[in-house]
Amino acid sequence: MSSSTMSSTAYDKSKRAADDASDAVKDARDYASDTVKDAGDKISNFGSKARDAADSMAHVAEKTLKDASEIGSAALKNVSEKAGETVTSLEDLVNRHPVGALAAALGLGLVLGFMAKR
Repeated sequence: MSSSTMSSTAYDKSKRAADDASDAVKDARDYASDTVKDAGDKISNFGSKARDAADSMAHVAEKTLKDASEIGSAALKNVSEKAGETVTSLEDLVNRHPVGALAAALGLGLVLGFMAKR
């Protein structure tokens, strides 16, 4: 084999090795780029899901507080009505039986007085 043939063969092998190395670097770069893009997509998707979950929890909390407020308002209204009815009923009882109401108040005062001494 002549030296020019050997030189040509060595050149071809070197060229193929360089091309293979270049292809490997390109493949590695593409793989790294795809991996980074996939990671970015997953992080973005996670962030979106986390934001959606937080929004959903905030909505549930807001609805729960609104419902609790409505229940509390209804209970307060009911208690106020019952207290008003009780006061009216007690006033009617005192108006119908003033002496009995006075005797009951006196008796209750005596009982409370004796209990306070002990």
